[in-house]
Amino acid sequence: MREIGQYNQLALEQDAEGFVVYLWTREMGWSQEEVQVYAAHLRRELRSGRFHAYYPHRVLIGRKPEP
Repeated sequence: MREIGQYNQLALEQDAEGFVVYLWTREMGWSQEEVQVYAAHLRRELRSGRFHAYYPHRVLIGRKPEP
């Protein structure tokens, strides 16, 4: 489980800016620079270890049927 959490944290850190750009620029009216600063703060908080996020996650695994 720890390894899965590390991969999840890596994915969140790498996509933090992309995750918030749409909402903050289009809906909240922030500039691109403000979003970059916010994303940097978000990545720092994710790395701090003070928060332990929990959210439901579904995984779907499929296999091609044999002929």
